[in-house]
Amino acid sequence: MPRIMNYKSISPIRKVCDRRRRILAAGLAIASSFGIGLNVAKIANAEVIAQAQSNQKIKQVEKTNFSGLLVILAARFKIKPEKREDFLALAEEAIARTQEEPGVISYNLFEDPNEPNSFIFFEQWKSRKSLDVHLEADYTARLLARFGDFVDSEPSTKVYRVQSIDFVLD
Repeated sequence: MPRIMNYKSISPIRKVCDRRRRILAAGLAIASSFGIGLNVAKIANAEVIAQAQSNQKIKQVEKTNFSGLLVILAARFKIKPEKREDFLALAEEAIARTQEEPGVISYNLFEDPNEPNSFIFFEQWKSRKSLDVHLEADYTARLLARFGDFVDSEPSTKVYRVQSIDFVLD
């Protein structure tokens, strides 16, 4: 069964994240503020291609074919305390099945230890097409169909397209 990570459990990579935070201060502020480490050593020229989510439903955004480009999605939200267990049950199923998808690089759910019931899904996909296939999956549809009942406030979702990747080892 997948483990929901606590932000404190990933604090040893804070130094690396601080460097990445400087590189992508504007574009990936949501991820770096939680100390989330990316699987790539350095990402340059990340640009926001979509920001969508209103009334707890994902809006359709223009789907440009970025078939060979890495896509990063970060969704931050707060769950109603009384809905926590229902949310986690559906989320754990989605995490386990999503991590088996061929187009996923990483797919994780983190909870902020300083703000109970505040979560972030942080996802990396091989392409926009891989993300689209994931969004059409039955387990994703079940989670999204009930998402409006779970959230306590308006979620913040950002999707980034990585235009180039520089591997630099220090």
